[in-house]
Amino acid sequence: MSRIRTSLTSLTFACALGFTSLFAGSVSAYQPHDKVDSTDMFLDAVAVRPLTLAGTIVGGVAFIIGSPFSAIGGNLEESFDQLVVEPAKYTFVRPLGHMTEEPLAKHMR
Repeated sequence: MSRIRTSLTSLTFACALGFTSLFAGSVSAYQPHDKVDSTDMFLDAVAVRPLTLAGTIVGGVAFIIGSPFSAIGGNLEESFDQLVVEPAKYTFVRPLGHMTEEPLAKHMR
């Protein structure tokens, strides 16, 4: 059981590192126009980011399980974008504390 837990933890960190490096290029281009409250940053770092990381992992698993059906339906790319890319962007690309749609839309599109 311990070996499985260790493997799962390693896989989680490897995925997180991969997504971080995948989306890291667009982070440097962000120019925030509004200051963010330190409470928002704290809540984002402590609560929102871990939950969205879990959502990214669950979305990846759901994509893998559903990919044969998506391929048959012809929407494999759309499925990947919605289940993996969008949650990963929200987790890794979004500036800390920016949780409203307006700054995110400018940054992520």
